[in-house]
Amino acid sequence: MAERTIERAVKLDPGEGCYRYLKGKILFDMSRFEEAKGEVEQALESGERSTEVFTLLGILISIIDQDFKRALSYFDHAIEKDPRNHKAWTNRGIALKQIGDREGAIYSFQKGLIYNPGDKNAREMLEKMGERGVIEAAERTAIRIKPKEEKSEGERSNRKVDKKGERRKKKTKKRRKKRANSFELSCPKCGTVFELPDRSGIKFKCPECGMKGRIK
Repeated sequence: MAERTIERAVKLDPGEGCYRYLKGKILFDMSRFEEAKGEVEQALESGERSTEVFTLLGILISIIDQDFKRALSYFDHAIEKDPRNHKAWTNRGIALKQIGDREGAIYSFQKGLIYNPGDKNAREMLEKMGERGVIEAAERTAIRIKPKEEKSEGERSNRKVDKKGERRKKKTKKRRKKRANSFELSCPKCGTVFELPDRSGIKFKCPECGMKGRIK
């Protein structure tokens, strides 16, 4: 269902990079890595330069091409966009370990654990490397970080919605349920799924984060 919805959005506006990224993410979750890489590369070419795009492309390059030095550049871009992107840090550590940079890998895994203590990959890699002390240090540092700083980019956007926005969301939801001809769209910014009239040229505004856009 999600793949069909995004495919529809891509056909309506093939130049919209955020839809390309979302399609690539769905294909990645389905282990269709080659197709996913193509979509994410097109998203980047279309100007979608979010931390999530850089992270996913780096992961795909690591999996498909095993070009870890090239993948590192994408993880670094992702971290530059969002220094608390634990997935970028952890995958950066994996890439550094593959090219023989043990110290850089340990540092990256530690960062991944600091920003997400539940990151199993970072924890397992440090345990295999015999760095239990680094894990404990990361856990102590994570405790001092406020919960709001551990949230992802999308989750931080969600928290900005006030009570007025919540009421507007409920009204919008009730209104859109009455429309027979509609389709679901996933917000490129926060991932909220909402309904839109099934016609071209429709403008939309995410009821959760307030992002505006237009489907051609």
